[in-house]
Amino acid sequence: MPDYDLFEGGGMYVVWESEATGPVDHIYIKRSEYLNGTFEGIATVAFPLDYYVDRDGKLDSFYVIEERNASDVIVATHKPLWGDELMLRSA
Repeated sequence: MPDYDLFEGGGMYVVWESEATGPVDHIYIKRSEYLNGTFEGIATVAFPLDYYVDRDGKLDSFYVIEERNASDVIVATHKPLWGDELMLRSA
């Protein structure tokens, strides 16, 4: 669970569970406005982090999570998922 004090404003809260069977170094997060659309990379987070707050995400955003090893090779890909709307404290 994120430390919400680090964030201000709003966004989409994306969370996942590891599906990799091999070593994971980082997580690559991709977003699309369509379930079967073209997904574009938006962030990389260090493993074992299992969440991301997408400040630019919308209620109709879809996310693909790729678990990658140190050589940037994909070791697991998650099916497209939705984020949960997250309203965070404002400054």
